[in-house]
Amino acid sequence: MLFVAALGREGGDMLSPKAWGVSPHNAGAECSVLGSVMVRPGCLDIVAAMLKPEDFFDADRRTIFEAMLSLRSQRKPVDTVTLAEELQRFGKFDEVGGVAALNELLETVPTAEHVEHYSQSVREDAIRRCLIQQAVSVAERANSKAGLDELRPMLATLAESVIDIDETTNRASGGKDSPTVAGGFVRFPVEALPWPLDRFITEATDSLRCDPCYIASPMLSVLAGAVGNSRVVKLKRKWSEPCLLWTVIVSASGTMKSPAWALAKEPLDAIQSAAFAEYRQARLQYDQAKQEYDAAVQEWKRSGRQRGDAIPLPLTEPIAKRYLVDDLTVETLAPLLEQQPRGLTLCCDELAGWFGGFNQYRSGRGSDVERWLSIHRAGPITVDRKTDHQCRHIPRACISVTGGIQPKVMSRVASNPELRDNGLLARLLVAMPPRRPKQWSDADVSEEADAAYRHIVERLLSLDFGADEHGNPVPIVFSLSPDAKEKFVRFFNAHNREQSLLGDDLSAAWSKLEAYAPRLALLIQLVRWAAEGYTPATTSAVDEQSMDAAIVLVKWFANEAKRVSALLGNGDDSEESRRRRLAIDAAEQHGGRLTVRALMRSRAGFKSADDAEQTLNALVAAGLGHWEQSSPGKSGGRPTTVFVLVESASDPAHDSDATPSPNDRTSTNSASGEASSVSMSDDAAARCFASGRLTRFNNV
Repeated sequence: MLFVAALGREGGDMLSPKAWGVSPHNAGAECSVLGSVMVRPGCLDIVAAMLKPEDFFDADRRTIFEAMLSLRSQRKPVDTVTLAEELQRFGKFDEVGGVAALNELLETVPTAEHVEHYSQSVREDAIRRCLIQQAVSVAERANSKAGLDELRPMLATLAESVIDIDETTNRASGGKDSPTVAGGFVRFPVEALPWPLDRFITEATDSLRCDPCYIASPMLSVLAGAVGNSRVVKLKRKWSEPCLLWTVIVSASGTMKSPAWALAKEPLDAIQSAAFAEYRQARLQYDQAKQEYDAAVQEWKRSGRQRGDAIPLPLTEPIAKRYLVDDLTVETLAPLLEQQPRGLTLCCDELAGWFGGFNQYRSGRGSDVERWLSIHRAGPITVDRKTDHQCRHIPRACISVTGGIQPKVMSRVASNPELRDNGLLARLLVAMPPRRPKQWSDADVSEEADAAYRHIVERLLSLDFGADEHGNPVPIVFSLSPDAKEKFVRFFNAHNREQSLLGDDLSAAWSKLEAYAPRLALLIQLVRWAAEGYTPATTSAVDEQSMDAAIVLVKWFANEAKRVSALLGNGDDSEESRRRRLAIDAAEQHGGRLTVRALMRSRAGFKSADDAEQTLNALVAAGLGHWEQSSPGKSGGRPTTVFVLVESASDPAHDSDATPSPNDRTSTNSASGEASSVSMSDDAAARCFASGRLTRFNNV
């Protein structure tokens, strides 16, 4: 079968053969994927979940796959006739080889049974090509003595490829039922953030011995709140996004959630304290002047009016500058929003009360949830107060939100059908890092890192506003640079292809994540400006570097959305769901590998081996892990069955409790007691890099 002869244009912007020989690709696998779809059109859903057109090395095969996806979007069948018509509509029918090429594809495979295997092969080669290109680019720029800030966006793109590797492997090992099976926890990609933030997060996490997301998640909301209504990014004439983020850390009591959260908002706390001190001083001066003013008014009434004196001018009462709030009701926040056109940042260590207030109707005036939905897009809200008959209208109510919530409470919140149906839960950027035992560390955050982070917050708070025809403050509008728009459009299309395969709850989250990409890109662009000498950044448009970094972050939050949905069971607060979460926590604490005995020895509360094994089997059935056979230790004994969490990015060095014991349960249907050998593959090395186990680029 002459695959390359029939579809012979090796395409694209791959590395030249002169430099690297032939770029990794498998012409047979690419043809087999397309042939499988033509043999069994129904398998196109599976292929579309695993591959994008650009994953095909050959330009003609890429075009054919694009035509297949186009037919799928039009709900038309895929066969030789319809495919030929669609290619003709594209103007590419003769270019790809005509009927002869399509017939050859149809004859490539007799059955579509192995389409997932072919798709996996194509995807892996695409990732290899991407990594080669990116690695060569980094090497070339590093060899030319480029500055570290110039290399940083290239590193962010590499981190994005690492997440692609994780997603690809998850699809391959997650079972046939769903292309969106959640994998294990992936370390937060701090490399995507500008250097001063990266440095602060790294030093803070080294000090607290926690995952970077404990710091990074609330930090993003604090920074977004500092920008507030001063800037928006415009995607179309009728589509603009504000700099507004809602981040939530799901973590049990006793973890490092609160100390990390306090560190992330420390600069804003200090600025708020200074503002309160300034207000108290201004208030003292006002109160003293008010006494003099009242006396002057009384004197004017007694004699000045008769003399024709002008009435004393009234004093302007000082207003406290507000940046941080912890009140949870819109009715209370409305007067503050009226006084603070920039907006506010709601910081609550425990967000349970925030969620609880959404169902409370206040004296027949309705619940707050509708107003919060408007606040999420910095939209208008109106609050009518019956107590003082006041009407407050805020045309751009902007409140970034950050805080924590315990897993059990979050599970109950997720089970609320109203909050799922109205899309409020979908608007949250949720992270649920695995629980780890506290460990002492002598490391601390340096004064330099503290000062650099606070400087950025102060600079963002100094951003001025534009003005409308009436002189009212309005946001200054940023655009996307041509390169940034191209990146966003590619992300947008791929992201929505994936959304079409998701269930209702995750699909809703995906629809909001697409808007978080430009929001995060705008924020990163402004942080780069605020950091001054660290990175050149325009102050009128979002550039490609900022968009690259934002897409990396969105993909990380998307992975967490899948993972948290699986862990919380879509709101299932049953004992079975609780046991499943505890087992996953235990596995992540043991480096992603866990025996039945190790689970019983943990503090998860499993009283018998049968209970522990049943829970682990349930995780396997859900696609969250699989069983492996481990070879006996040096002391001999039988091979041990080990539960392996799907794509866990925890430290692979097993805890002592996780070391298989000769007395652990063994599989009775294993033909051999030996485990397959494990080597550090390219993908594994990339995952090690993503979880911080290889030398950090930022410390060069």
